[in-house]
Amino acid sequence: MFRLNLLSLFLLLLVSVLFQPFVSAKDSSRSTYFTEQRVSRIDKYVEQSMRENRVPGVAIALLESGKVVHLKGFGSADQLGRKVTPQTPFQIASVTKSFTSLIVLQLEREGKLQLNDSVTKYIPWFETSKPKQASKITIRNLLQHNSGLSTFSGNQTQNSVYRGADATQLAVKKLVGTKLVNDPGEEFNYSNANYHLATHLIELLENKPFEQVVSERVLMPLEMKNSYVQIPVAESQEEAIGFPHWFGFPLERKFILGRMKMGDGGLSASAEDMAAYVAAVSETNARVISPEMRRKLLNPELNNASYALGWEISRLDGDDLFEHSGSNGGFASSIGFIEPSLEKNGIGFVILSNTSSALYGDFVPNLRRVILDKDPLPTEPNTINLASLVVLYSGILVLVFFLYRTIFKQGARTFRLRLLIAPTILLAFSYLNAFAIPLMNKISLLGIYPFFPDLAVGLIGNATLAFLLALMKMAHLIGLYKENIAKK
Repeated sequence: MFRLNLLSLFLLLLVSVLFQPFVSAKDSSRSTYFTEQRVSRIDKYVEQSMRENRVPGVAIALLESGKVVHLKGFGSADQLGRKVTPQTPFQIASVTKSFTSLIVLQLEREGKLQLNDSVTKYIPWFETSKPKQASKITIRNLLQHNSGLSTFSGNQTQNSVYRGADATQLAVKKLVGTKLVNDPGEEFNYSNANYHLATHLIELLENKPFEQVVSERVLMPLEMKNSYVQIPVAESQEEAIGFPHWFGFPLERKFILGRMKMGDGGLSASAEDMAAYVAAVSETNARVISPEMRRKLLNPELNNASYALGWEISRLDGDDLFEHSGSNGGFASSIGFIEPSLEKNGIGFVILSNTSSALYGDFVPNLRRVILDKDPLPTEPNTINLASLVVLYSGILVLVFFLYRTIFKQGARTFRLRLLIAPTILLAFSYLNAFAIPLMNKISLLGIYPFFPDLAVGLIGNATLAFLLALMKMAHLIGLYKENIAKK
């Protein structure tokens, strides 16, 4: 037995020596992606683009082969000039969806649910506009945005600040009776409403607040010490403050979404913590994810689908890019990774910023392009949005002028039916600004404000003034009509 062990040890050493050159050759064939020159170029682009896009603060993390190779903060976290560091928490917005999906898969591994279970198995009172249609919506449909729930229905809580313990249940109740835009499983249609249902489902199965579930299942195992759901849990977690733009200029606005928005956009995290999260998913960290869970997480079920479970998938130079972006009022973020190949190391990235703008919205997408070795797109102000703002506020000035004339100038003395044209047009214009334009963008008017306050105020101003002017003209016409009747 002793001789056999010695022989086995000798053979093992011989095999390791013989195969060592091949292993080394394989590793050495992979060139380093994040070279000093590339990292320097990325940093320079961040600094230059922050000035051009008027971005107050940014934090980035770059990963290669599952290891953090660059971690840096830029600019200010608030209007007092507090510096952004890799430990500064930012709102990561819709990137939160990947966390929610991961937790659902953990629950499936524990036998508490199945992805192909109907949502109504756990939330039996949930109904859509058609009888029994809700029973066809599976948990997988929710996580992949192919349940049929509309983008608009998912944006009804964008301005909510409600923090009650029943918030996730109320978010689902708002969806009861909603009309699906297509049958479940047929088409991709991005909607936060899917994750409202998934969040409530998690709270039901765990019998715990969503914040606690995220902390226990993901944040603590990955030692994400500067991450939390919406409200900081420690004084040391000094978060970045959001800066929505007003006409291209950032103005600080501290705004925290209500609990209805936790599972689809409520997480805050630092670049350092998000780097640990990206590494955990890309490298299959057993503390939070198994190989089978990872396969499900990153594998779309629909043919030609580009969205798996909380992760978007696209092709980049022959490789799969797994990513997700997010936007809250005053914040924009993006994370992603590419798996290793025979020729390339696996890479990952994290981008966090504290701004949102109707005019300058290309900072994060362009930085992602630079990180992925693509040329950035022009960073000039968005021409369409700039024209929209000019038209909106020009409309306000015109309406103020006519409102003044209506109040202080003598109007028509004789009633004529053609005089009804003006108030009719004004009412239509008011409806266009208050409802039609927001609906075309699949959001309510109040939901626009946290993201683009200048645009929202322009729409509100036009709608209000046009409505007041229409009422005044109608009142004047009613008076003329009564006078006309009296004369007869």
